[in-house]
Amino acid sequence: IRLFREVQSVELALVQQIVAAIEPKYLLALRDRNTNKIENNIAEIFSHLFDTNGDITTEDLITFRTRLEGLRYPANEPIDTIFTEVENYQELCEIAESPITEKQTIDYGYMLIMKTLKYKSTLKAWDALPTAGKDWKGFKEMFHEAQKPLLKRRVFSFYCPL
Repeated sequence: IRLFREVQSVELALVQQIVAAIEPKYLLALRDRNTNKIENNIAEIFSHLFDTNGDITTEDLITFRTRLEGLRYPANEPIDTIFTEVENYQELCEIAESPITEKQTIDYGYMLIMKTLKYKSTLKAWDALPTAGKDWKGFKEMFHEAQKPLLKRRVFSFYCPL
């Protein structure tokens, strides 16, 4: 019984977070007219949202890609910022049933990192790798390693200004 109640509480908390995160106009159809409550479970809420508002148009993809290509990434920020943006675009393309290849995913990451002007030697090292050994996971790992010295300098300069 305790576990059942705990699961119910967690689901209720998640539904509350979903409701807080989504504009109210998208949830109107799910609300009870008398109580104004949403009695649906998480799966039903997401199903409703994707069925009624989930279509991603070609224009949406172009807009997101244009925004992605125009991003300027400060080298002192976590490199995961780039990876997250690229993965968001990759996921959006999959949802739109127009997936991009792993090579294209890497190319977007490469392009954004190249703009920072801080990873020239790592980009050269990446280029020197055999094509068969290149994948998105390896790309991310290589640039995480390359960023470590930059982050150490940033942390050191933050705590010990010269």
